[in-house]
Amino acid sequence: MTTLSNKEISHIIVDYFKTLVEKKEVSTDSADSLGVAIDCITDAFEIDAESTPAITLKQLLSGAASVSATEVTKAGSSSEVDEASISKAEELKTEGNKFMGTKDYRKAIELYTSAIELNSANPIYYSNRAAAFISSKDYDSAVFDAEKAIELNGKYSKAYTRLGSAKMALNLPEEAVEAYTKAIEIEGVKATPAMKKDLEAANNKVSAATKATDSGAGGFPDFSSLMGGAGGNNNMMDMMMKDPNAMKKAQELMGNPDLMNKLMSNPNIMNMAQKFQNGNFNMSDMMKDPALQDMAKMFGR
Repeated sequence: MTTLSNKEISHIIVDYFKTLVEKKEVSTDSADSLGVAIDCITDAFEIDAESTPAITLKQLLSGAASVSATEVTKAGSSSEVDEASISKAEELKTEGNKFMGTKDYRKAIELYTSAIELNSANPIYYSNRAAAFISSKDYDSAVFDAEKAIELNGKYSKAYTRLGSAKMALNLPEEAVEAYTKAIEIEGVKATPAMKKDLEAANNKVSAATKATDSGAGGFPDFSSLMGGAGGNNNMMDMMMKDPNAMKKAQELMGNPDLMNKLMSNPNIMNMAQKFQNGNFNMSDMMKDPALQDMAKMFGR
């Protein structure tokens, strides 16, 4: 049998540990320990833990398998990619990782792109480039790469976490929840606290948005009376319509859940809204109301 590299042997060991955990052939405590070992070995040798090596540990130890190092290296990759291209792509990815470490994201992206051009069947390259795009705040490109990595390997949890990060940055928390949930589902007992924290943050953002929407639809007093006033009196909306800056601030307020929550938590403003809604107000008196002054501050007036 051809001598295997340290990385190839490590990949086989990781696959063995994963099999033990998935088949529940070890205790829960041991499964947790193996999960830590898998993460450490995977990071140390830059292994794609979701891909399957060409041979198992038992086959390797028994000598039953006769497989070349080249065949192991190509496991999970396109058979049309030659050995030299695979090797060069790995070198480029490693270099890209170094530039990620020094926060030179532009250079990292260039190197990952070159690796993809040599071996476009490896999901790690797309996932790593997605991470570089996220750090560069190019979230749309990050989404594209994360989804491509998932297309190549549907059980690649890291690609899902990066998809979730990009979706959060694009203010799409519901889609981020789906991505984070899938990542945790794939990892099972090996799901890290960081992954769970990301999911919690996404869920909180969804809840906040839902709360703001529900409050605006039914829980918050109807401000429609501001549009026409009571009995045809002059009203605040008429004044706002004449002030583009005020209208802009109003739009920003309605689109910001945090500001809406702040508005709804102010009892003076709630009381003012009820007066408008019931038609029980006098405009000259209302202009002196502290609630109206609070609202003016929110509009930056």
